[in-house]
Amino acid sequence: MIPNDDLTSVDICGCPNGIDWSVIHEGKHVRIVTESGNETLVDLAEYSMTVYKFADYIEEYYNNCAPKIFPKDEFDRNGYIAFWNEWHRRKVNLKYPILMVHGMGFRDRKYLNYWGRIPGRLEELGCRIYYGCQDSNGSIEANGEILAGRIREIIDETGAEKLNVIAHSKGGLDIRYAISTLGAGKWVASVTTMNTPHNGSETVDALLKLPDFLIRFGCKCTNLWMRILGDHKPDTYSAIRSFTTVSASKFNEENPDMDGIYYQSYGFAMKNAFSDIFLAWTYPVVYFFEGENDGLLAPRAVKWTNFQGVFRGNSNRGISHCDQVDLRHRRFTKKQGEGVSDIVDVYVDAVRRLEKMGF
Repeated sequence: MIPNDDLTSVDICGCPNGIDWSVIHEGKHVRIVTESGNETLVDLAEYSMTVYKFADYIEEYYNNCAPKIFPKDEFDRNGYIAFWNEWHRRKVNLKYPILMVHGMGFRDRKYLNYWGRIPGRLEELGCRIYYGCQDSNGSIEANGEILAGRIREIIDETGAEKLNVIAHSKGGLDIRYAISTLGAGKWVASVTTMNTPHNGSETVDALLKLPDFLIRFGCKCTNLWMRILGDHKPDTYSAIRSFTTVSASKFNEENPDMDGIYYQSYGFAMKNAFSDIFLAWTYPVVYFFEGENDGLLAPRAVKWTNFQGVFRGNSNRGISHCDQVDLRHRRFTKKQGEGVSDIVDVYVDAVRRLEKMGF
């Protein structure tokens, strides 16, 4: 093992004992080739989890044995130290699995993941990922029931004591209802919300002053489409009305944060209407009523317990509501410096924060 100068990483060149094989990374897969030419292709996340579990067994074995006698040779000793320094730096050692809860308008699908590259990256770091599987346009109450059941399923499946929840947009309201009203909180260790409208939207307040029959008609048409896409109980009208400031205030009174659960919230903002072509027409509308926003929600709407701040891109495009779940499956820019260049980094940092707190 060849350590670098500050002992933070190491190059492993091989071992004189055992067998040799090649590990070739090919995008989201790993090709393993033996000396005899046999090969197999495995999923990168599955491969990473297997390696992490094996290393955990080895580390547990050493921890249960007499203290390790460090090599006398300085080079070998530094290689050993650098190996474990890099190992612990690269791996996220969460105590509990992660439940990812999507927002409105989308569903959890195997081949069209709502979260883009984010789950894959977290799995590469050793996290166990599960999904909420609630309706895309269900009411908070209906989706909360689905999530409460889903939490119990995951607990039974994994044997974990609790879960860490990461929720985007309306998903944050759905999970809070499941926790505070439906009693799922006893199985939840933490709740991280990404641009969830905890405080309601002043823009929605204004838009709902339009003739109610027009709004209901549009919602019914949307429900039909969502049912075709897989929703069991779409209720777009109730979902939209839950975003008003009055509804939010009432919801917060009835669903307060629960003791024993760590909550943290994140906000995001576009830099202008041209930051995201999908939200170019909604940004100026929200800006007119509330100022800076992510194309749908203003920072004042999403600020909640342990607010980590408003995150912005380090380029001219900012971070839109779609960008927050890696809709485009790529980093914003290669540019480094102040601001976010890749949304995946925000989630990794959020999870590492939970790791340091023992979750």
